[in-house]
Amino acid sequence: MEACQTGTSGTGPPNRDAGPDTSVPPDANDENDGGDERSSDSATDASDGALDSSEDATDSAMDAFGLCESLCTMAGASCQGDGTCLIACGAQNPCPSVTCPPGIPCSVDCVGQNACSQGVDCTAASRCAVVCTGSSTCGEISCAGSDCTVQCLLDGTCTQGVSCKATNSCNIQCGNASCPKDVSCTGAMCTVNCTGTGSCGGAITSAADATTVACSGQNSCGGPVTCTGSTCGVGCDGGGSCTSGECCDAGSCSPSAAQHCP
Repeated sequence: MEACQTGTSGTGPPNRDAGPDTSVPPDANDENDGGDERSSDSATDASDGALDSSEDATDSAMDAFGLCESLCTMAGASCQGDGTCLIACGAQNPCPSVTCPPGIPCSVDCVGQNACSQGVDCTAASRCAVVCTGSSTCGEISCAGSDCTVQCLLDGTCTQGVSCKATNSCNIQCGNASCPKDVSCTGAMCTVNCTGTGSCGGAITSAADATTVACSGQNSCGGPVTCTGSTCGVGCDGGGSCTSGECCDAGSCSPSAAQHCP
């Protein structure tokens, strides 16, 4: 009798000792690849956005500088990197009077004796800064735009008054014997610092929404101080200051004793 033989061409039972199958399904690899692609696309988009913003800022700065160059053409004037027209008035260029160009920021430096003696008109500029550091510099100063800063730092500066009608902020500083005539401001915020001896000899009038007047110089604020708006603070800390009194007709007055008007 012939012996029975088992064929070897068939597939045997699975190997139970081999452990679980840890191979990654093809679909999972596809999902990972998709995530990598999405991350790469997001990074590229962010990079492109930053580049576009940088280019826009550069273009804007170039446009501002180009506009300045077309308007800032008076003697002693030059354009700064941000498009500000800087007008320098000194011994070589005393600038009897200064009118800032319209629609761009303007900065005026009156540093020589009698510089800007007939005044500075900065009412058409987008924002303004005036610095008066020479003896007897700056006659009447008028400014508007978004923000205006006026610094009358030496004796006898800003002799014909200061008028600020900036929409956001007016910041006026008066040193020794400076600002002998009226100071006025409107807009959102008005700050007047009369720090010098005998400074702010005329009336100070503010119709700004928020007003702060500091009369810290000896014998400063010789004229009446009047303010309206929402809030008004008047400090008369200098000896002999505020001799003509204060009139606060604002919603809130500080100190409260200042809440008296004729």
